[in-house]
Amino acid sequence: MEQNFQPGTGAEPTSTIEISISCKNLLDKDVFSRSDPMCVVYTQPWTSGQWEEYMRTEVVWDNLNPEFATKVKIDYRFEEEQSIRFVVYDIDKPSSNLTDHDFLGFAECTVGRVVSAGYGGLELPLSQNLGLKYSANTAVGKSKGSINLVAEELVELKEEISFQFVGRSMGSSFLGCCRSRIFYTISKINEAGKYILVWKSQPCPGTEPDWGVVTLSISTVCNGDKDRKLRMEFFLEGFQGYHTSIGSVYASVNRLVSSAGVGSESLPVQGQDGKVRWVFC
Repeated sequence: MEQNFQPGTGAEPTSTIEISISCKNLLDKDVFSRSDPMCVVYTQPWTSGQWEEYMRTEVVWDNLNPEFATKVKIDYRFEEEQSIRFVVYDIDKPSSNLTDHDFLGFAECTVGRVVSAGYGGLELPLSQNLGLKYSANTAVGKSKGSINLVAEELVELKEEISFQFVGRSMGSSFLGCCRSRIFYTISKINEAGKYILVWKSQPCPGTEPDWGVVTLSISTVCNGDKDRKLRMEFFLEGFQGYHTSIGSVYASVNRLVSSAGVGSESLPVQGQDGKVRWVFC
């Protein structure tokens, strides 16, 4: 029996992308420390024509040049103009109400413009005039700081990887005491040679830190390319966001997983005498 076509049910040319967000030279709204930025992302569905909150990133404490680990995962429709807005706030209290926090600036563009900018990213000024009409090419009125947006098409994979890092003699040449706190980040390299943050651990005390088991999707870590270069960088936690890098490890997922047969492998941390033991779970 012939069925009538239902508008909106036809297949649209789309791909799923993730947008990485970082900012530079944000306003400092705090008196005794630095701003604690969070980015709120809005989209403008054609069905309503109104801005709707899409997601929020994590808060990066005491940092005027934040790089957010939380990505914007969105369907990119090639034949549709998809407007997207990024609003940055300084988080002042444990409240989900945005009016309780200081506004630091915003930028608008289309998803297509972020994609067409390539792996080098799209940098936009952050306008201070949220109540005024904003152009994607020129900020209206005063601006302070900028936002950089890097898009990558995602390969949909259900595979996950679980791992654990355990440090040995880390940070001892800096503080030499068990009160030191160390955290690490994982970043993946893109086609432009730029490292994109994908994970940041919680700080762990002592010079023999054990950060526990972490499980991440292969899409998040390397987008399916297990030979993709990764950087694991280790930081000594400082005051007001002034952290000190104490070294890094460069490897790929395949390089790390190759130690699964023996359960763990010690990798030297470039830049200092300590080591980190990788455990594949």
